[in-house]
Amino acid sequence: MHATGINHMIASIQRSLSNAILIIFALSIALLYLQYNHQRFADDSFITFRYAQNLAEGYGLRFNPEENHYGSTAMGMAILLGGLSYLADIAFHHSILVKGQIATHGVLIPIFASMFSAASIGLTTALIFLAGRRTVGDLGAWPITIIFSLILVTTGYIQMVSGHETLIYLALLFFAAYLAFFLIRPVSAGLVLALATTIRPDSILMFLIVAALMAIHTIAAENKRDQALQLLKLSIAFAAAFLSWLLFCKLYFGQALPETMLAKQAQIILGHWETYRLGLVAEKATHNLGWILSATQLLLISAAFGLTIISSKRIRDLVAMPITLLLTALLLFGFGQALFYHLIGVTVWPWYITPIAYTLIVSGALSAFIALHSLSNPGLIRKSATVILIISAVLLSIKGPEISSRTDWMLRTENINHHVFSYDGVVQYLRREEPNGCSVATAEPGALGFKLGPKYRVIDELGLSSPDVAKQITLGNMDYPFETWHPDYVIVSWQGKYSPDNRPWFKDKYELATEIPHQFWQERLGRGVLLYKRRESDLSQKKPESLNTMTQSLEFNS
Repeated sequence: MHATGINHMIASIQRSLSNAILIIFALSIALLYLQYNHQRFADDSFITFRYAQNLAEGYGLRFNPEENHYGSTAMGMAILLGGLSYLADIAFHHSILVKGQIATHGVLIPIFASMFSAASIGLTTALIFLAGRRTVGDLGAWPITIIFSLILVTTGYIQMVSGHETLIYLALLFFAAYLAFFLIRPVSAGLVLALATTIRPDSILMFLIVAALMAIHTIAAENKRDQALQLLKLSIAFAAAFLSWLLFCKLYFGQALPETMLAKQAQIILGHWETYRLGLVAEKATHNLGWILSATQLLLISAAFGLTIISSKRIRDLVAMPITLLLTALLLFGFGQALFYHLIGVTVWPWYITPIAYTLIVSGALSAFIALHSLSNPGLIRKSATVILIISAVLLSIKGPEISSRTDWMLRTENINHHVFSYDGVVQYLRREEPNGCSVATAEPGALGFKLGPKYRVIDELGLSSPDVAKQITLGNMDYPFETWHPDYVIVSWQGKYSPDNRPWFKDKYELATEIPHQFWQERLGRGVLLYKRRESDLSQKKPESLNTMTQSLEFNS
């Protein structure tokens, strides 16, 4: 008994030490990501940030204070960021200044968003290790976790979505599946899945997958009643939270789902961007990872399922290991989401490719755990697993110097997206010339709108954040934003199939106010951003109600 007590104490100390190391390592990976990518934002992310900004300022979930439009897929994230910004403003009396940030409201919102992305990378790292620990023990889990976490944090498509909702919902889906299959916490899993849908509606697919796998497990299980009860708990928890969110959105916005998907489909009509195709996005994801890493992931994933099938004597053995269910869920989600986008037809953006890269990397790690676990089997299974692991180790060792070099580069530099700073000159010009606010039309409303603040009405020519624009584009009416709002200013940057300055009516209504230079545009267009102002002769036409009047009315009503 004495020896048993000592052994138990030693095991407890080892577990605590391993947990402490895990926390430090996951935090280090998260900080590495944050240090490198804290200024790597997409313009679309700032649409969500502006919703959060206006929420914190008391205007509600609005892109423009006078418009009640569901124009962000990540409205749950907007609520979270807006709440944090509101609390920060109260705590610091609106006195916080951020270097390089010219916004006057909610200046911490982008920083909070970057921190959530970094935390998602840290959570993913921790979940990889915890899944490995429960499959092969700490000793086997550590090397695989370290290798694949470094691959994850140094991958381009993972870095491109800093501050975006993508990594947050992917980490939540991973966490929910872990809760469902490893910890057998169906209620918690259902609630986390519902939370993920508020950040990205696509997440409902993961609920369907997890529920289907639990149903299969129930059919194969000896104790069907207990398994069926777990499935029922998952479904009730998810349905209660998810339907509550849909009801809130319906009552608040007048629609349960965002209009952003229609806007992405409308962009295909405009013809400036690539169309989402399975072959194209698979090529982009594997090219970004490199053929060695891609081949290693596919080898490990194929081996994991092959070894599981060979070692299963009964059908129920196929779903006996939680890690197999977790791996299957992630792969089905990655493929199912890609197939969905392919079928409905949308334009390609980095955050549509990131889930593929994320799924491949995490699935590679989980598959390595399955292969390592297969070493405990006798005969052919053990030999096959050994060969697979050796080949994978050799392939990964070839990429070792490159991963090390990328990590060192991340420690010494910053990944800045100069695009989101390229409209700063426009912001400064409008503040100087129109201090009381004005309306401005643009094809890229995110960063511009966030930095201008609530006083300025920003009209989205592509329909992401402005009501009915995407619908009108699909009907062939490209001029709808100008016919409806008659903006005071129009920004012309990229030239595409549709550019307002090429329309026959444009020169009669607008005149060039200024060209605002920026290195980003100079390198790509050979000129700066063109800012057009509405001609005095056209101001007599009917315009929307005054911004100031509408804002005052909104504040009075609230």
